[in-house]
Amino acid sequence: MGDSSIEQRLNPDGAGSAAGSAFSGSKPDIEVDPDLLDRISASAGDVHDGLRAAGKLADESTADAGSALANEGFDLGAALRKAGAKWEGQTETLLLACEKVREGLAATADGHRLVEERNEMTIAEIAKHFE
Repeated sequence: MGDSSIEQRLNPDGAGSAAGSAFSGSKPDIEVDPDLLDRISASAGDVHDGLRAAGKLADESTADAGSALANEGFDLGAALRKAGAKWEGQTETLLLACEKVREGLAATADGHRLVEERNEMTIAEIAKHFE
């Protein structure tokens, strides 16, 4: 039972194995495209950079308006400053999330390339014994 799972991963198209014929036409469980992961990672970096700039555009004017309203005795001034602080916190949370996505995808792409390189070297070493 466990062997068929290994067979599927080693011979996803069933080629070269009588036991693999049950898996004819099936696809591998996971397909990884490191170049695509790199592009998505870069996009997450772009979102991060854009958010860093755009997310802070209203900070100064919000604080100024909140102070001006509070100085005139309006409760709305304190509420506006509180809303501004909440916005800053949420923006920072989103920035951290974008950075985590960017770093995670880049690391996954790099790790996949490394594993593939090691596998190719191992297969080449094994193939030398069958020449």
